[in-house]
Formats: sequence, C-alpha cells, structure tokens
Amino acid sequence: ILSMNVTGLPKGIIQGPCYQTQVNNTTQLSCSIAGTSKIVGIYTVQIRAQDNRGGVINKSTSLFVLPLP
Repeated sequence: ILSMNVTGLPKGIIQGPCYQTQVNNTTQLSCSIAGTSKIVGIYTVQIRAQDNRGGVINKSTSLFVLPLP
C-alpha cells in the first residue's frame, strides 16, 4: 500500500485522489492536485510518500501560480 501527502499548496489548490497501478510487477502511485489560486507567486510544495513497510521519501518542488492573461 502506498500513500502520498502534499503540503504547502496555495489557497484554492487541493490534493486530489491517488490511484495505485501495477506496471511490470511494480506498484506505481499517481496523485493529482486541482483548483484555482488567485494568489500569484512561487510556492515550495512538500511531497511525502510512504509504504506499508516503513519506507518514506520526502521531496520538495516549486509550484508556480501565474497571473491570468
């Protein structure tokens, strides 16, 4: 079993559902984020994934919210 949690998202953006799939005897996890934010900026988003055996990985990435044209 895999799970993922995303934090640091700007107001109006939320983590969506996650789905597990099997590819060549490997379990893959796909998650989405969705929504609309009116707060323009660069956000540092933290992603934490873990499995039921105690394995954990933490990553950070940048999320850019741009102004509407």
